[in-house]
Amino acid sequence: MRRVLIFVLLGPVLLWLAFGLLVFKPGDLAYYGQMVIVFYVAGAIPMLALAGVDELLTRRQAHRIVKAVACAVIGCAFAAGVFYLLARDFRAHWEFFEDIALLGLFGGIPAAVCSWLSGNNKTAGLNEEKRS
Repeated sequence: MRRVLIFVLLGPVLLWLAFGLLVFKPGDLAYYGQMVIVFYVAGAIPMLALAGVDELLTRRQAHRIVKAVACAVIGCAFAAGVFYLLARDFRAHWEFFEDIALLGLFGGIPAAVCSWLSGNNKTAGLNEEKRS
C-alpha cells in the first residue's frame, strides 16, 4: 500500500517538478502552478502502472538499483508515448522527435525516484542473508 501511495501521490508532483526544472522560463510562474492539476490527471494512471512493475520486481527480489533503472526506462517510454499522442493531436509530431530525450526524462526521473523511495530495506537484508 505504501508503494502505491508513493507512486500515485508523489509521482505526479515529481513529474511537475521535473517539468519545471527542465523547461522553466522566468515569468511563467502562474502557468506552472496550473500545470500541477494537468500532471496529476495525466500522470496518476502511468504511475500506478509503474507501482505495479516495481512491486513485481520486488517480489522477484531484484536489487534496488535494478528496480529504479527498470522503472526509469518504462517511465521514459510512458512519457514519450503520452507526449507523442499529444503532439500528434496538435499536428506537431515533427517537433516531438527533436526533443524525445528531454520528454522521456519527464517520466524517467520521477519513476526512478519513486522506485528508490518505495524500496524495502527488509528485502535487501534477506537477499544478503541468503547469499551467505
